[in-house]
Amino acid sequence: MARFQLELGRSSGEHFKQPSAFWDFCWQHFQMMDEGTHSQYVDESTRIDRIPAWFSGIRLNFAGSLLFSRATGDTTDKEDDRIAVTEAREGAAH
Repeated sequence: MARFQLELGRSSGEHFKQPSAFWDFCWQHFQMMDEGTHSQYVDESTRIDRIPAWFSGIRLNFAGSLLFSRATGDTTDKEDDRIAVTEAREGAAH
């Protein structure tokens, strides 16, 4: 997230005035993985009392795109065929 904040400040130098400008930056920065073609990220003409359409015309796995790492780090001793974590719990056992 820190790297994202640094690049955001370098590229814009100002606050985004339109939500679509922010989402365009995010789309480029995170190299979103999608299927289809979109003409806008969010319908900014939607009235304030309505929920706007987001990413119209595409199929998008938002969490998968953000969690996918394109980093080329060292993978020595990292086994691809083994499960690392299947579940994590906090609090008392039930």
